[in-house]
Amino acid sequence: MSAICGIVESRIAVTEELLLRVRDAMVLRGPDEQGLYLSRDRRAGLGHRSRLTNGSAQTPQQPASNEDGTVWAVCDGEIYNSLDLRKSLDRSGHVFRSSSQAEVIVHLYEERGEAFPSELDGEFAIGLLDEKTARCYLVRDRIGKQPLYYAWDGTRLLFASEIRAIAGYPDMDTGIDPMGLDDYLSFGYVTCPRTIFRGIRKLPPAHILRCDSSEISSRTYWSPAPEPNARLREDNRHEASIYEQIQSSLRKSFPRGRTAGVLLSGGLFSSSIAGLLSLCGDGTIKTFSLGFAGEEDEDVLFAREVSNRFGTSHESILIDPQPACDLIPAMATMLDEPLATQEGLPSYLISTALQGRVGVCLSGEGGRELFGDPSRHRLALDRQRLLDSLKVGNEALEESLHDALSPPFRDYLAQLSTFTEEEKQRLVHTEWKVPAQGGEEDRWPAFRAEALAAGREDYLGGLQGLDVLTRLPDSLLATIDRSGTFGSIELRLPLLDPALIRTALGIPLHLKTSGGIDRYILRKAMARVLPQEVLWRAPRSSSFPLTGFFSSGLEDYAKEVLLGSDSNLFRRATLNALFRQDWLENPQGFSKVWTLVMFEEWRRACHP
Repeated sequence: MSAICGIVESRIAVTEELLLRVRDAMVLRGPDEQGLYLSRDRRAGLGHRSRLTNGSAQTPQQPASNEDGTVWAVCDGEIYNSLDLRKSLDRSGHVFRSSSQAEVIVHLYEERGEAFPSELDGEFAIGLLDEKTARCYLVRDRIGKQPLYYAWDGTRLLFASEIRAIAGYPDMDTGIDPMGLDDYLSFGYVTCPRTIFRGIRKLPPAHILRCDSSEISSRTYWSPAPEPNARLREDNRHEASIYEQIQSSLRKSFPRGRTAGVLLSGGLFSSSIAGLLSLCGDGTIKTFSLGFAGEEDEDVLFAREVSNRFGTSHESILIDPQPACDLIPAMATMLDEPLATQEGLPSYLISTALQGRVGVCLSGEGGRELFGDPSRHRLALDRQRLLDSLKVGNEALEESLHDALSPPFRDYLAQLSTFTEEEKQRLVHTEWKVPAQGGEEDRWPAFRAEALAAGREDYLGGLQGLDVLTRLPDSLLATIDRSGTFGSIELRLPLLDPALIRTALGIPLHLKTSGGIDRYILRKAMARVLPQEVLWRAPRSSSFPLTGFFSSGLEDYAKEVLLGSDSNLFRRATLNALFRQDWLENPQGFSKVWTLVMFEEWRRACHP
């Protein structure tokens, strides 16, 4: 785990003081080692901080350069194929002075130019400076596991792994972005490339940004869209591909020679990871489960059963519910921008509980997005079955019927939204409103374009591809990254390997669900590994109901936070109306109040 940053100026010199200020704002992400580089003309600088996780060796110094010091790079994350690339570059005559993966990136850039990101396999965020061409490049991995933020004012590029490092820069525009606020109220997160701040942006996953002296431009270098005609493969080929690619991803992502473990819920995804790792024969695997003290939690029981089956060294971590006024503010302090995801509290508690036990942990997160989430994709599954039943023997007519009966994209966006457009208009004060634009489908045109690009052959595949491009990086992965930083643990997600993503999105519907059984193809692929009771266990919508984390005082706390706020964002009358409803017992009402509470606690902690 590490932090990267950089400043590129076209008019004035970069000072070491300002570069250090940006770098050292991320000390929690990298408290142990640090490096700095200022270019010869003082128009650019790079910074790096790193953390020595449990069982890891001292990391090579960054920033790293080529032989003549004209190309420099910093990297956060892990390049899984770094050793293979290094061997190839060594044969091409490049001279290495360290074992740093940043040095591999530098020499790969010399060989491939701007095409170098397509050669990298792993989870990474990169800043690269080419002094010969006076260009700077930013690169983010294919799924957005590692964060990368930037600000551009026409003459200066500033980038960092954390928003707070950029927000503290002199004269930075850190006003709340009404569009970002609107995103958050709809989805519980702010969608790329926006952030909650007007002057700061996120680099989207699978993108490379180029900065010249007077302009920036970006492009994508990878798409999750499946290979053409992937759905036409024989069923057993899909099953074999899923099994082999999960194995391949585990071999890459499970660290050798470091203290590592697996988060085990006893569900299909985490059990598949633990089971396949046990077949590798690399010694005893450590597994961990999270449950509530004093309860026989179903996940804890299944996790113990899976552990016994595969002979793992297992520990059940039981937590006591805590007062809401203690737990929620503590979690909010770790966030760069507001997040209302349900995974936030479990991720925060898991990361803090595992602190000191392991340095790296593997998780089955991401499986729902790839293999189907019944609670999220039920409408799409039902509509897809109807569309696929329309076989009339006339291809042109079938295509016409398919287009006519496909669910409006606004249906899916409405299903995802916490607050509707009308509710947001009543909630938000006038100066913070985004004008209504004719419904959800018109409000997020990029969502529709990404869904169509990811799923050209079926509606459901498009929605799953959309989740991979939006919800995963902007919500789930952001939550995991921030909680891991706070708890000093690195969480890896082997089910989100790019090759596996493309394979999963290319699975035909009859293998995604069959006979009412969801995630059918994954269950078939894992039948040789998992016990039957785990293999066919029904999916759970959420491992932990949020209310279970709190011992008392949630309603009074929520009222105090929202009605006692000095913010001018939300209308008090609308907030009072929310509290008059039985919101604690109503999932939709609870989601609305939770979203607003998390925003207000973030505002207090990070944007007073």
